[in-house]
Amino acid sequence: CTDAQKTLYAAHQLQGPAGAWWANHLATHLVGHRVPWADFRTAFRVHHILDGVIEMKLEQFLKLQQGG
Repeated sequence: CTDAQKTLYAAHQLQGPAGAWWANHLATHLVGHRVPWADFRTAFRVHHILDGVIEMKLEQFLKLQQGG
């Protein structure tokens, strides 16, 4: 996928409050503006993921061990 396709696909999956956030986010840009993937990802994380959650999840992931 291109970066433009990633943004379109991810935005299409948003529902409820996240979908409303995306509509409001787009409303702050000029009509027809394409939000780059990196900008979408950053804006989404800032708005929807609490500080420290990504680091906490990374730490949990790094501590995973395969079961018997």
